[in-house]
Amino acid sequence: MTMMIVVIEPGQRSVQTAETVRRLAEDLKIPRVGIVVNKAPRGGNLDQLTARLEGLPLLGRLSHDPEIALADIEGRSPYTGSEAQKAEVRAIIEAVERLAGPVEG
Repeated sequence: MTMMIVVIEPGQRSVQTAETVRRLAEDLKIPRVGIVVNKAPRGGNLDQLTARLEGLPLLGRLSHDPEIALADIEGRSPYTGSEAQKAEVRAIIEAVERLAGPVEG
Protein backbone atom coordinates (compact mmCIF):
# COMPACT_ATOMS: atom_id res chain seq x y z
CA MET A 1 0.00 0.00 0.00
CA THR A 2 1.32 3.44 -0.89
CA MET A 3 2.00 5.76 2.02
CA MET A 4 3.69 9.09 2.58
CA ILE A 5 5.55 9.77 5.80
CA VAL A 6 5.88 13.42 6.79
CA VAL A 7 8.66 14.23 9.24
CA ILE A 8 7.93 17.33 11.28
CA GLU A 9 9.46 19.14 14.21
CA PRO A 10 7.36 20.12 17.22
CA GLY A 11 6.17 23.54 16.08
CA GLN A 12 3.31 25.35 14.37
CA ARG A 13 5.10 25.81 11.03
CA SER A 14 5.64 22.08 10.81
CA VAL A 15 1.95 21.47 11.44
CA GLN A 16 1.12 23.84 8.58
CA THR A 17 3.64 22.03 6.36
CA ALA A 18 2.07 18.68 7.25
CA GLU A 19 -1.32 20.04 6.14
CA THR A 20 0.17 21.20 2.84
CA VAL A 21 1.75 17.78 2.29
CA ARG A 22 -1.56 16.09 3.12
CA ARG A 23 -3.27 18.10 0.36
CA LEU A 24 -0.47 17.26 -2.09
CA ALA A 25 -0.77 13.57 -1.20
CA GLU A 26 -4.50 13.73 -1.91
CA ASP A 27 -3.78 15.35 -5.30
CA LEU A 28 -1.30 12.55 -6.04
CA LYS A 29 -3.81 9.90 -4.94
CA ILE A 30 -1.59 8.73 -2.08
CA PRO A 31 -4.12 7.08 0.24
CA ARG A 32 -2.26 7.25 3.54
CA VAL A 33 -0.20 9.96 5.20
CA GLY A 34 1.45 9.54 8.60
CA ILE A 35 3.54 11.80 10.82
CA VAL A 36 6.88 11.27 12.54
CA VAL A 37 7.96 13.97 14.99
CA ASN A 38 11.70 14.65 14.84
CA LYS A 39 13.64 16.34 17.65
CA ALA A 40 10.79 15.70 20.07
CA PRO A 41 11.48 16.61 23.68
CA ARG A 42 12.53 13.38 25.43
CA GLY A 43 9.66 12.25 27.61
CA GLY A 44 7.60 15.23 26.47
CA ASN A 45 3.91 14.92 25.76
CA LEU A 46 2.95 15.38 22.10
CA ASP A 47 -0.83 15.52 22.68
CA GLN A 48 -1.10 19.25 22.00
CA LEU A 49 0.86 18.86 18.75
CA THR A 50 -1.05 15.82 17.53
CA ALA A 51 -4.38 17.51 18.29
CA ARG A 52 -3.45 20.16 15.72
CA LEU A 53 -2.68 17.51 13.07
CA GLU A 54 -6.40 16.97 12.48
CA GLY A 55 -6.52 13.23 12.05
CA LEU A 56 -3.07 12.60 10.58
CA PRO A 57 -1.83 9.53 12.45
CA LEU A 58 1.27 9.91 14.59
CA LEU A 59 3.59 7.07 13.62
CA GLY A 60 6.19 7.87 16.23
CA ARG A 61 8.88 10.20 17.41
CA LEU A 62 12.61 10.58 17.34
CA SER A 63 13.68 12.29 20.54
CA HIS A 64 15.99 15.27 20.49
CA ASP A 65 19.29 13.54 21.17
CA PRO A 66 22.84 14.63 20.34
CA GLU A 67 23.66 11.00 19.49
CA ILE A 68 21.21 11.10 16.58
CA ALA A 69 22.87 14.24 15.22
CA LEU A 70 26.30 12.58 15.62
CA ALA A 71 25.08 9.46 13.79
CA ASP A 72 23.93 11.67 10.92
CA ILE A 73 27.26 13.49 10.76
CA GLU A 74 29.10 10.16 10.74
CA GLY A 75 26.77 8.70 8.11
CA ARG A 76 25.32 6.11 10.49
CA SER A 77 21.68 5.21 10.90
CA PRO A 78 20.13 6.31 14.19
CA TYR A 79 19.11 2.67 14.48
CA THR A 80 22.74 1.86 15.36
CA GLY A 81 22.64 4.13 18.43
CA SER A 82 21.33 3.66 21.94
CA GLU A 83 18.62 1.23 22.93
CA ALA A 84 16.24 4.18 23.39
CA GLN A 85 16.87 5.27 19.78
CA LYS A 86 16.39 1.73 18.52
CA ALA A 87 13.10 1.44 20.40
CA GLU A 88 11.82 4.66 18.81
CA VAL A 89 12.75 3.48 15.31
CA ARG A 90 11.17 0.06 15.92
CA ALA A 91 7.97 1.74 17.12
CA ILE A 92 7.83 3.82 13.92
CA ILE A 93 8.36 0.73 11.75
CA GLU A 94 5.60 -1.12 13.60
CA ALA A 95 3.22 1.83 13.20
CA VAL A 96 3.93 2.00 9.46
CA GLU A 97 3.30 -1.73 9.14
CA ARG A 98 -0.02 -1.41 10.98
CA LEU A 99 -1.12 1.43 8.72
CA ALA A 100 0.31 0.41 5.35
CA GLY A 101 1.55 -3.17 5.50
CA PRO A 102 4.98 -4.79 6.09
CA VAL A 103 8.11 -2.71 5.55
CA GLU A 104 10.51 -4.39 3.15
CA GLY A 105 14.26 -4.30 3.53
